[in-house]
Amino acid sequence: MDQRRYMDYISKFATATRLLCIHCGAETPSLGQFSLCSACENIVDTTADAAAKTPAMADSIRQIKALVDSGNFDAAIAAYKGIDPTMEEPALLYALALLYIRYSNSVLGGVNYTKQGFMYENIDMRDRSLALISLSKRMLARAIVLLTASLAKGEEYRQRYLLLLCQIKFGKIRGASESIEALKKSSQPALASYASLLLDAKSGEMEPMRAAIEEMERSGNIFVNTLFYDAYLDLKERKADSARMKLAALSAYSESQSIEALMEEIKEALDPQ
Repeated sequence: MDQRRYMDYISKFATATRLLCIHCGAETPSLGQFSLCSACENIVDTTADAAAKTPAMADSIRQIKALVDSGNFDAAIAAYKGIDPTMEEPALLYALALLYIRYSNSVLGGVNYTKQGFMYENIDMRDRSLALISLSKRMLARAIVLLTASLAKGEEYRQRYLLLLCQIKFGKIRGASESIEALKKSSQPALASYASLLLDAKSGEMEPMRAAIEEMERSGNIFVNTLFYDAYLDLKERKADSARMKLAALSAYSESQSIEALMEEIKEALDPQ
């Protein structure tokens, strides 16, 4: 979308109500009946603020987010397990899987190839990073099993959408495609457009991504991360300056870890030296 329309949406998000995601602790502005968390991309219900209905849960999730933001991943993982000791809640399993991925990336970021010698520390860090990814896959697999069993008893768009998120993160592309078809028949077709956007981004399909964004514009259902993917497309279409301006505006309203990474790509595109 052009800069004017993009900034119009930014202005709307600036005055929108911010809702707490009770799964990961991020706060996201909402423009419609429901919103999608800018960090974990799960549904944040706006009809009845879940954080207000479950203050104890909201407090626990805020504490977990503070631990994650400070880099205390082990304590955050323990806190998640304290909320759901049986590990039977799919939304928390999904959030925990994302935490393991972030933890893995943090560990991998400590690898230093400039050291002399055999660099055993680097080997240990790579092994630890892989072990954390394995734990993430285990959480996703369990969530997929639980959600599939629940959906077999009756279709529900929140569970279907969460299943799709888990399938994409796990790499189950065929299953994700089937979930998108189911979402198209649900009471929230806007989710199908966003879900298509996620799957197309995973597959690197640029034209379908742009079509999905245009469909969301036509239907009046623009989420915070829709704007992230629009900026992402600008970068891939060699419009790095446009992408940078868009992300700079969006960063005040999104807690997506992907913004920082994309900004680094933009910096390299604009200044390859």
